[in-house]
Amino acid sequence: MSERQKVSANEIKKALAIKHDGVRDYFLTEVKSGSTWDGRGLRIIDAVAIRKSWTQPHITGYEIKVSRSDFTGDAKFYTYLPLVHALYIVTPQGMIQREETPTEIGLIWYDPDKKSLTTKKKPPPREIEVSVEMLQYIIYSRLEPDRLPFYSSKAEYFRDWLENKEDHRELGNLVRGKIRDEIRRLEHELRKAERFGRDGEERKTYEALLQVMRDNGLPDWNDPVEWLTDLLKREYPKVLDDIEQQIGVISRTIDRAKMEVKA
Repeated sequence: MSERQKVSANEIKKALAIKHDGVRDYFLTEVKSGSTWDGRGLRIIDAVAIRKSWTQPHITGYEIKVSRSDFTGDAKFYTYLPLVHALYIVTPQGMIQREETPTEIGLIWYDPDKKSLTTKKKPPPREIEVSVEMLQYIIYSRLEPDRLPFYSSKAEYFRDWLENKEDHRELGNLVRGKIRDEIRRLEHELRKAERFGRDGEERKTYEALLQVMRDNGLPDWNDPVEWLTDLLKREYPKVLDDIEQQIGVISRTIDRAKMEVKA
């Protein structure tokens, strides 16, 4: 990954959310170790995934680093170890190597081109006593219906939106174009429906065609298309077939009468 290719922490959080699809795990970002009101020794983990299992509970923590200076100048992630069964550092691809990470901590790379995650190092299995305070924080403070996913506050959400407003504008133009095309299609279908409705012009023509068929002793079909198609394919009127059949019957009757006279 080139130095010019900027990766945001929110990109990585979204990739982690996809990894933990919500079926097997609960996934949250900016998880605190306890009550917000008790600031003493409070720790905030960038992201946490909690496996939905009674028999094999497992909590995975993620510390996201998007620059080398952030990684080398901050070692507070060591304090997260008692809170999770497994702790990973997640960085843009190639920014940190596995040998640079502590033994107890794993490493995941994020590929911004493919928007994918690759595990470069797994941490050793660890047993912990699940933190009741952290679970209470999740229940009491993170089950808010108006909370925005991947953001610790609305201010953070709008900062991210402003940074990516060009992408949002392009997406908006595409959506507007699709909506405009769909409206045109529906308007066309509406005009067709109005023409062929109960009192529409095409419906009246259709009813008149059926009446002509009935007046001339033709089959009273709800859909005369098949009959008209067969009629138009003929080189002569179908009535000639009926006359030919009647002549044949008369001819056979005359022949039988002659035979009876001779007998």
